[in-house]
Amino acid sequence: LQEAEAQFRRAIQLEPGNAEAHVHYALLLTHAGSLVTAESHYLRALALNPGSATGNLVYAIFLSNQRRPEQSDEYYRRALELAPEAAEPHFYYARALADQQRHREAEAQFRAALEIEPENQEIHLYYAQFLAKVDRPAQADTHFKKALELRPDDAKAHFSYGVHLATHGLQDRALEHYERAMELDPQYRELI
Repeated sequence: LQEAEAQFRRAIQLEPGNAEAHVHYALLLTHAGSLVTAESHYLRALALNPGSATGNLVYAIFLSNQRRPEQSDEYYRRALELAPEAAEPHFYYARALADQQRHREAEAQFRAALEIEPENQEIHLYYAQFLAKVDRPAQADTHFKKALELRPDDAKAHFSYGVHLATHGLQDRALEHYERAMELDPQYRELI
């Protein structure tokens, strides 16, 4: 981590106008927990390239993770305006909206993401979890199954589907998915 940080600092010193270097450095700093410095690099990147959908999206995600929804909304919307045909901004905005209990808006964003990338396993999985949370079990079931069809060896998907099934009294089916999750990733043993 320190070596990567030093490399990004050198890259920025050599080319201070490189917005992409600022974004990558900000992501690294965020991961390291240096949030104030990270934010300054996100903002520098956006000052250098305000038309970057990626720059707007990663800053929106950063703000969401800092529980600053009013500010994050602005940057999610910019990312969507800049890349309306990309699933990723819709997907991450859906997750942020779901966290804010803005269910109608979240669902619209999940659906938009799936319309763009109907075979994206991660979107199906998170949409299934969202649907389960808002008590729409039949629809959740459909998306859990699609997620597992697309990636049958995904331990997280098996575990999440198991939780969903157990919640609805389907213990035998849940156990099958819990066991598969543990086979694929032993960390799930601690959760069951």
